[in-house]
Amino acid sequence: MSKLPTGPWKELIVEFAELPLAYLLVIIYDYSRFPVVEVIKSVIAVAVIPRIEKIFSEFGVPNVLNPIMDRHSTVQISSFIANDLGFKDRKTTPYWPRVNDEAEGFMKTIKKAIKASMTTGKNWTHEMLKFLHNYRGSPHSSTNVPQRPLVL
Repeated sequence: MSKLPTGPWKELIVEFAELPLAYLLVIIYDYSRFPVVEVIKSVIAVAVIPRIEKIFSEFGVPNVLNPIMDRHSTVQISSFIANDLGFKDRKTTPYWPRVNDEAEGFMKTIKKAIKASMTTGKNWTHEMLKFLHNYRGSPHSSTNVPQRPLVL
């Protein structure tokens, strides 16, 4: 179990989820477990870097980025952004979900919600946004408070 960061948006976990026609870029920050989710068409650096830079322009640049390195492009992306923006790029073991249980658990849950909406013929992006609204508003099991964005 990793220690809780000393403040908001200091340490982030980055992960990708593959969907039938798109990918999800998911960033979770360890301090409050708040997920930021972007729908992207590809996991290549040219598609991902602008989205991550947009997120960092809104929330700030973290101290540490902890990518789930199950794709080679993730390593390249996180290293490039770390060098460009000046934060630490933490390396983790590929294909070892216990390293980032929080992110892995969230990924299973959001994928299940999206799959359920696709199965019932609903608009999955709309249903994903509703899911995120409910997820963020629900008390976290370990902290017993709803996930929040930055609290400075």
